[in-house]
Amino acid sequence: YHLEQAFQTLRELGPVDDRTRAMGLQAAEPLASAGRRAFARGDMPAAVNLLRRAVALTPADDAARMGLLQDLAFALFQTGDFGRMREALREVQQASSESGDVVLQAHALLLDLEVRMFTNPEGWPDEAAREATRAISIFEHHKDERGVAQGWALLGHSNMIKGRFETAVEAW
Repeated sequence: YHLEQAFQTLRELGPVDDRTRAMGLQAAEPLASAGRRAFARGDMPAAVNLLRRAVALTPADDAARMGLLQDLAFALFQTGDFGRMREALREVQQASSESGDVVLQAHALLLDLEVRMFTNPEGWPDEAAREATRAISIFEHHKDERGVAQGWALLGHSNMIKGRFETAVEAW
């Protein structure tokens, strides 16, 4: 908390230098860790609060920011805050597009599909099944276990909506 406050104060006083940036990153680590623990125990309001603060301390060009934004977007999804989730998702989509990172693009696509399941369900099950299967292949190739799990979870939802309950259970 104190590092976070020191960073905010220094940022207000002038341009962010290397020392200030390092302070922000140092403050972001325990906030991100606490946010992920809050998410794991199901405390979504705390997860959103802590992850949002960690993202605010992490520079746009820092590789850790994308993981934090994905975590924040998923926590926002769990709270039903689709508007703020879309903001986080847009940043992930833009960064994945600019970098050409196929793993990041697949994560962004799965997050987008998660929201569309509730906000624009027309034709969603077929598209979700197709894209989740493609994403799983990408994640497996890059040994991204978390991505594989998210892909299978989405595939489970797609099958459930289609009334294929046994296949959904297998996917989950």
